[in-house]
Amino acid sequence: MLHRINPPDAVWQDIFKHILAFQREVLAFACNPSTSHSLTKDQIENEFGAAADWFWKQLHVQRGDNKGNPNDLHRALKALIEFVQKNPGVGQTILDAFDHDIAFPDHIADPGFQFSYQTVLDDATKNALKPLMIAFYEQLLARGFPEQIHNNPMKFDRDAFVQEFWAANSDLNVCPACDGQRPDSIDDKNYSDVDHYLPKAAYSFLSVHPANLVPICKECNSSFKGTRDPIDEADDAPLVNIFIPYYRPALDFIDVQAYRTDEGVLQFRILDSDGSRSRRVDNLDKTFRLEDRWRSRTDQVTGSIREALSGARRIMLRLRINPKRVGLETELGEMGKERTKRIGKDYNYVLHASYLRFAKEDPGEFGELLRQFKGE
Repeated sequence: MLHRINPPDAVWQDIFKHILAFQREVLAFACNPSTSHSLTKDQIENEFGAAADWFWKQLHVQRGDNKGNPNDLHRALKALIEFVQKNPGVGQTILDAFDHDIAFPDHIADPGFQFSYQTVLDDATKNALKPLMIAFYEQLLARGFPEQIHNNPMKFDRDAFVQEFWAANSDLNVCPACDGQRPDSIDDKNYSDVDHYLPKAAYSFLSVHPANLVPICKECNSSFKGTRDPIDEADDAPLVNIFIPYYRPALDFIDVQAYRTDEGVLQFRILDSDGSRSRRVDNLDKTFRLEDRWRSRTDQVTGSIREALSGARRIMLRLRINPKRVGLETELGEMGKERTKRIGKDYNYVLHASYLRFAKEDPGEFGELLRQFKGE
C-alpha cells in the first residue's frame, strides 16, 4: 500500500477480534468429526448459544420465493463438514493453519514466515474451505454482525467499517493505493471499494481480517488490482518482500522519480530510497500498475504547475519585478516544499512533488519552464 494509513480505533479492533473468534468457532464446529452434516437448528443452538438464532437465520435465504431454504453459506458449511468427515485428521490441521495465518501481523519482519493456507493445506482442503471463508465477507460482513457476536450494541457491517476507516484517516484525502482522488462520500456513506490486500481467494483465512481490509478507489480495486497477489511467485520471505497496509507503507521507503524518455515523454518510476529497485517495489507496481497509471496523469501534474507559475509571473509583473532564473528557482523550491507537505491531502501530490524536484534539477526541463516564466 502506498500511503500510511491508520486502522480503525480500539473499539473497532475489538469488534474484529470477536468476529475472528466467531469465525474460528464456526471452523471448529465444522472440523469436529462428530458434527452432523444435517445442520439442524438444535445442533446450531447447542453449539453457538446466544448467537444461534442469528446464525441459523444467516444459513437460509431471507427473502423472495426461496425464503427459508438453505443458502450458499449453509451449503459451504455443510460441504466442509462432509469433507472433514471423509478426511480424518484434517480438521486439526485446518484449525492450526487458521491460528497461524491470522497472526501474520506479528511476523511482518520475519523472513521465515509462510502462510499455512498456501504451504500446508493441499488444493482439496483449500477448495473445501474457500466458500465458507469467503462467505464470511460476502454474506456476513455485508449484512452485518450483531451484538451477540462482537459484544457491542452497534451494528457492524462493511459500510460501518469503511466509515470508521475514513474517520481514523480524516487527514487522508486520497486513495491510499494510487494517490488519486479519495472516493466520494454522500450522506455519511463513503463509496470506497474494500480491497483484500492479500486476495481472499488465495488467503481465505484473511477474508475478514482487519489488517487485510483496506478501502480504496474503485479503479484500483476493480480495474487494476483485482485479484492480483502482491506476493511474488518466488514466495520466499513473503511478508518481507511486500509493503503492508497499516504496518509498512511504501512512501516511508520509496522515492518516486520523474524523468523523460528518449522520446521526451514524461513518466514516473518507483525506486527504493537508496536508488535500487527491490522486489517489494516491483510487487507494489505490479499489484496496482502505478507507473502505467501515473503516465496518464502527467498532463494534470504539469498543467497545474505551469498554471501556478503563470500566476506567479503575473504577480511579479504587477510588482514590476522581472521574472528570471533566480525567481523560477525560488518558485519551484517553494512549490516543492508546499506540495511535499500536502502529500496525502491533495490527490496526485506525490507526482507533483516528484516533478517539481525533477524540474529544478534537470537542465532541459528547467529551461523549458524558464522560457514560459520569462514569457519568451
